[in-house]
Amino acid sequence: MRKSIVVITAVLLLCSVAIGQQPRKPAQAEAKDMEDSLRQTMRQVWDAWETLKAENAAKFYSQDPKDVFFDIAPLKNQGWNEYVQHVAPMLTTFKSMKSRFNDDLQVHLKGDLGWTTTTIHADVVGSDGRAQAMEIRWTAIWQRKAQKWLIVHEHVSVPSQ
Repeated sequence: MRKSIVVITAVLLLCSVAIGQQPRKPAQAEAKDMEDSLRQTMRQVWDAWETLKAENAAKFYSQDPKDVFFDIAPLKNQGWNEYVQHVAPMLTTFKSMKSRFNDDLQVHLKGDLGWTTTTIHADVVGSDGRAQAMEIRWTAIWQRKAQKWLIVHEHVSVPSQ
């Protein structure tokens, strides 16, 4: 009887240890999941900008006032608050915007940091109804905080004509 109790206790102990361990994904699968997550977030950022409301994009940007964001104009924005002050008035000159990533999108990951580069084709309709197509360069540096990717630095530009 005593031997049975010892065997049952040992089996229960081994089962509880086995159940408590979560199988880890191989590093390659984990990296693929992170890359897919970042690609998805990139699309969500541009979907938010397409609403022409800067506040819809805010959740994708670090709110640290030391972060720097370069946009088409002005040359430099120090922190999200300054960025939104400059970009919000520009957005009011648009009636609509649609964008698509070109086939050169790249994602690079190093731990909880990532950087992405792509060119984007955008079709913009001005508030005057005039349509305009433009090619945009977009480079972003991302930091993953609490399983969420945030842009900590961004550079948006258009080629000079």
